[in-house]
Amino acid sequence: MCRGGAGSQTLLKVKMNQDLLVDGSLLVAAYWLVNMALVDVPLTWLSAAASGRSTPRRRWTRQLAKLAIMTAIFLTAREQAKSYGLHSNVGTLVPYLQHALGLLWPSKESPAPPPSTTDAAAES
Repeated sequence: MCRGGAGSQTLLKVKMNQDLLVDGSLLVAAYWLVNMALVDVPLTWLSAAASGRSTPRRRWTRQLAKLAIMTAIFLTAREQAKSYGLHSNVGTLVPYLQHALGLLWPSKESPAPPPSTTDAAAES
């Protein structure tokens, strides 16, 4: 078993990856549920009844309502995942953004200098 910081970092990375997988799955499921006819048709009817004709405001209102419903579904499902132990709450928005930015712009750490040929020749 690993001791010290390396084992702890590995465990943190595993938890972060699991949380990312759970959050991604929940987000896709929430998006799919919101775009089902069960939610989409009543929203279309309500927006048509409120506005009467197709306007940009009606489309924006419908999309904002879908976003609110999707957010509610996602947050509720995430809380349930936490209660079942599937989500450890290590992965949140800030670590996800840091990881994504790290993939886009990796840090430029200086690589270890190659061994010089004069040192190898001196040892022989």
